Formats: sequence, C-alpha cells, structure tokens
Amino acid sequence: MDARGKRNRKAAKRFADEQAEEAALVRSSRPKRARTGNRQRGGRRKTRAAQQKRIPTAASGTTGGESKGSGSYADMLSEYPNKGEVGMTEYFEDEKTVAEKVKILAQYFRESKHTVVYTGAGISTSAGIPDFRGPKGVWTCEKEGKPSPLGLEWSATRPTLTHLAINLLVERGYVQYLISQNVDGLHLRSGFPRDKLSELHGNIFMEKCRRCGHEYLRRKDIKSVGLKPTGRVCEILRDSPNGERRVQCRGRLHDTTLDWEDELPEPDFSKSIHHSEKSTLSLTLGTSLQINPAGLQPLETLENPDGKLVIVNLQRTPHHDEATMTIHAKVDGVMSGLLRELGLPVPVPETSNPRPKKLPAADKADEAHEDVATAAVTAAATAAATAAAAAATAATDAAATATVAAAAPA
Repeated sequence: MDARGKRNRKAAKRFADEQAEEAALVRSSRPKRARTGNRQRGGRRKTRAAQQKRIPTAASGTTGGESKGSGSYADMLSEYPNKGEVGMTEYFEDEKTVAEKVKILAQYFRESKHTVVYTGAGISTSAGIPDFRGPKGVWTCEKEGKPSPLGLEWSATRPTLTHLAINLLVERGYVQYLISQNVDGLHLRSGFPRDKLSELHGNIFMEKCRRCGHEYLRRKDIKSVGLKPTGRVCEILRDSPNGERRVQCRGRLHDTTLDWEDELPEPDFSKSIHHSEKSTLSLTLGTSLQINPAGLQPLETLENPDGKLVIVNLQRTPHHDEATMTIHAKVDGVMSGLLRELGLPVPVPETSNPRPKKLPAADKADEAHEDVATAAVTAAATAAATAAAAAATAATDAAATATVAAAAPA
C-alpha cells in the first residue's frame, strides 16, 4: 500500500473512532424509557431506569423467525416487572355527551396557536393491533396468565381513520406536531411528514445507520428490538475522510424499536420537548400516559397561560384530574366528529396499501426488506380518499340546497 493509501486508512479509522466516542457520550446522557418517574418540567425526568439495573432474560431482544402477529412484539422485549396498572375498567360516555365535548374540542382547535397530538396504542386497535392495558391487552393477558393476543401481522395492518384525520389536521394547519409512543409505523406509512413527527419508542419498520443517522423505512417489519444490528449497511453517499471523493457510508444499520430502559432517540426526543413546551393545546389519543417520560410531556401545555390538555381514552389515566377535558369514547368516533365540526371531510381508510410499480434496485433481491418508496403513493391515495369524501359532502350540500329551493314559494 502506498503512503497515500495508508494516510487514508488512518484518517478513516480516526473518523470512525471519533464517531464511536461521540455516540457513546450522547447515549450516556440521554433519558431512558421507563414506566415511572418523578415529574420535572421540560421533559427531563429522573426515571426508575436511572435508579435500578435489570438483568435481561436469555430470550430478550430475540431476532429473526416468522412474524406471529403484531401482538408478538411484546415477546421480544426484555423482562420488566413494573408495567403499571393493567386491565382497568373502560368507560363509554353517551353519544350526546361526546358530541357536546367534541364541539368544545373543535373550539379549542380554532383558538390554539400551537397544537400537539400525542398518540398511543388505542388509535391502532381498529387496525388489528392489540393494545396493552385494555381488558384483552397484551400486559393484561400476561398478568392473568393468558396467551397474548396475536393481532394482524405488521405488514397487513393499515392506517386507521384517526391516522388519516391527524394527517388532514396537519395539512389544514390545525396541528403543528405529532408525538407517538407507537412502534407500528402507521403514521409514516399513512404519508405523515417525518419532520413533524417524534416516534419516541421507535418504529418496527425502520432501520437507522449508526454512522450517518440515515433512516430506512421498510415494507416488512424488522424482526428485532433493542437497537440491534440488522446485518445490512448504509448505502448513502458521503464525503470520504479526506474530502477528495464521494463514497458509500457503509455504516451498520440497526433496528429502531426500543427495549425497556433503552435511551430515547434523538433528535426525536429533543423535538418532542420543544413542541410540548410550546403547545397551547395538547390532545392525547388512546394512551394511558403511564410510560414516562412520554406520558408526562402532555402536561407541559398547562405551564402556558392559555394551555389546555384534552385526554381521549376509554380508561382513566394518571393525569385525568389535571386535564382541561376528558372524553371516554373510541378515538375514531371522536376524530370523525371533530373533522365535521371543523368543516373538514372525513377520510375513508384504505383497505390495502398500494405497492410501487418499480422497486428500488438495491432492494429487489430482498423483497422481505424492501424500501418503502411508497410514501408518496400512499399519501396520494390518502389525498384521493379525502378528495372523494369532500366531493361527496359537496354533492350532499348541493342536493339539500336544490331541495330547499324547489320547496320555496314562488
């Protein structure tokens, strides 16, 4: 090897060492996922993860194998005994009460300067994904010694009415940011803009490069949790260490789904803090708010003079008494009512996810881990469904107008 080649190899090794050292420093300073924590403003909590050590079981973070349904995700997590309250009673308010509260919620939306939506497992149950703490939830069944509900396979699930409704509210300027605890990937698969989303607990369809941070959204779920290497490498072009040419990054890819006590991802976590502190309306949908620090972030809005917290959930949460308003009803019904109150069309969920006509060349050989180049296609399908709903609404209004005109005296 000539002198220039040796210099390049040394520069590359030095660059890799610096990156590893920087990553280690960042990881050591990040908050971790845990169930309980002391409430501190600004999202900086002293969680139980910082107070206790856990010895993982031999089966923790298992990888590979056939998918057994979305409910089997819990089987890949490490043992963690303190999962909070499960199997709580579900409450259903009557239709009149819900309708009155939805009208108030619509007024909150009109008045809010910065609205943040927080989503949990309850918004995906209508997609065929089990929740955790409901009467038949994953953690409830575990506590009762029953088999976990399997649910649909991840790739068979589709965005719900609530997912599409949130997209529309962002598009029309009613929602400024979305923070999700869900790992099902349905927000991004529905065409939601990545720069307006924090996925605090990861994404079962996402791989990320350890070196450059580039994200790969796959069509099939990544069958591991705990930020483990997936065996693939990053193909993004970047400057070489000496800056003389462009080379493939070749950094190792890892899954992005958190195990218990894993560090919350950046920049998602920092962005979630920023928008939570800025919010004048926080709307939580289908979350028990028991997992911290994510469960504490909606409370930040109450620090603002005009801040309002609205909780939509079938079960009571630890923060019901602090909320401005609570709604005990299914989220799809609440969101469809909200759209109508705001004069927006109610989208129709897709029954199938369109596949791209042409797959990225790099992924043709591995269809089980295709890049989802379908975000634009899915977004277009969602837009088409929304347009169709709008057209139907317009046609109904026109017909009603014509009927009134015909009935009017000459």
